Amino acid sequence: MDDLIENIDKRVNCLNKILAYSLSGFYEKAPFSYYHPKLVKTGIESFQGEKIYLDTSCVEGTNPIDYSYLITEDQRPSRANMQPKERTAWTARMKESYKVLGITEVDCSLINQTILSTGFIGVEESDYLPLAFLYSLFISEDFRKKKDLSSTGATMEAINNKDFLNLAVPLLSAQEVGEYKAKYNPLLLELSSLREQKERLKKEKKLLLAKYFH
Repeated sequence: MDDLIENIDKRVNCLNKILAYSLSGFYEKAPFSYYHPKLVKTGIESFQGEKIYLDTSCVEGTNPIDYSYLITEDQRPSRANMQPKERTAWTARMKESYKVLGITEVDCSLINQTILSTGFIGVEESDYLPLAFLYSLFISEDFRKKKDLSSTGATMEAINNKDFLNLAVPLLSAQEVGEYKAKYNPLLLELSSLREQKERLKKEKKLLLAKYFH
């Protein structure tokens, strides 16, 4: 089982490398606002029982690593106020904080069982902004450096919405956007599928360990 998990991690790393470099051939730049991005607003849907709260410390790189923080609708931190949706990409606001999530319709666990922190900025996929473009942008070193340089604050430096929308990003024509989506959005679906597979394997491993080593 450990080998299966390790193979998933290797495949995820491979896909992330492909996506991180997928925008490197586009040299013209424009402000992110050029694409009319739709930011996910704060606020969550009403829910019964418990959900998992993912703050930025629960995500490492592009992987949620800690699902142990349980909340209810009435008992939760004030920052537990972002609703994960399909076809959205998220990046941490805080400076020097590499935490990125790309959420597709395959991410049933994330969509149905988690609440995100307001420490994330979420952007919805649109005709101008394929999910793969958003995700690749957020994981790219160039974008992360620009985000860090635009972060402000006295104690914990972070980027605000206005500066986020002013960041320079690769400029793609309408045709290039369509071609990019066709080529790379399937990779996001694979990443989501791998994430679901990994969580199932980890749960199975935990059950087996509890069964034989209780």
